[in-house]
Amino acid sequence: MNKLRYYFLITRGIAQVKRHARMWDGTYSQQITKDDVYYVINTRDMEFQAQAIEWLESEGIQYNTSESNGGPSKGKNAVLDAFLASDDDYCIQVDGDDMITPHGIHVHKMIANPAVYGLPDETPPDVVVLDYQYGIVPDEGYGPLSQSEAQYSAQQYAEDIYNADCIQGMGYRCFNRPWEWWDRAMRGEYFEKGSPYLRALSEAHKRLITYEFKYINKWETHCRVIWYSKKAAGLTRFKEDILVGEDVMNYFDLKHEFAQGNLTMRTLHEVYPTYVYDQRIGGIVQIANDMNHGRGYLDWMEDAADKYEEYETAGKLHEDLEIPYIEFPTLFDEYDGVYYVPDTLGLVNYPAAAPSEKHCGY
Repeated sequence: MNKLRYYFLITRGIAQVKRHARMWDGTYSQQITKDDVYYVINTRDMEFQAQAIEWLESEGIQYNTSESNGGPSKGKNAVLDAFLASDDDYCIQVDGDDMITPHGIHVHKMIANPAVYGLPDETPPDVVVLDYQYGIVPDEGYGPLSQSEAQYSAQQYAEDIYNADCIQGMGYRCFNRPWEWWDRAMRGEYFEKGSPYLRALSEAHKRLITYEFKYINKWETHCRVIWYSKKAAGLTRFKEDILVGEDVMNYFDLKHEFAQGNLTMRTLHEVYPTYVYDQRIGGIVQIANDMNHGRGYLDWMEDAADKYEEYETAGKLHEDLEIPYIEFPTLFDEYDGVYYVPDTLGLVNYPAAAPSEKHCGY
């Protein structure tokens, strides 16, 4: 049996740390055990670190602490280092603010040990990336609260402003864009061009989006890497000299290794979400946007576009290189007398009404 473990990178919000316990405390319809998780604490908030350590030790969950420089890449590299030092075969990398669904647990187990589920006994891929990804943003309409529940949530939020479950949200396909959006952005018309700053912003955005359209999959601005083998983890490092865009650079690095034949790489189509990008409490992009007296949006886009250009010049970007999709021929079939219905926490109905056409943006 291949050994799979979930590695959670946590930086803030004790409520966010604790909510992953749904995966092993009997709440979820699909379960793992505490031995299947590992936390990496990477923060400058020593009060939060103490809270996290207290809870993790009380739960008997393995963890480590790592030095933080305030950016996301250093913490993600600490996750890779912890995985490489372990006896685990595969790692699921989870940002602490995000969520794994019960369906995700089921799918990950199938990928790790397909023969257990009656699938061909194939070696799992070195890398799995997501497309048609699901996210939640602050809004009314997700998980409507009664008046008493809203008052209770307000109290919880006052105690911990990083408690996303206290904030109503709206689900959406977070990186998917229609063709009209791409066309407008690649013509430099996403922003009005009034001031010199807005003209510079439009040009930086045009450069960034043109690279992403050309070298990702021509319909999403990003494909999250969630699954690593030991080989894959040893072939990549997150770029610590950029504040935003490190996930895309990591995707480009691993896609280049795939193009060179150095590892296997597969895409998981998220019509039924396995991983939820929860943006209800904001993140590094919002922080970066507000830097340099409000010019941070331009700064990080120029930095990322410059990195993409370096990669293109070095021949490390690959256009029209398709990453095969993971196929589950029996995923929703009956086995053991049960017809499997994906449990996505109510985020997506079954059968899904979402478009099945994978390239709906192009």
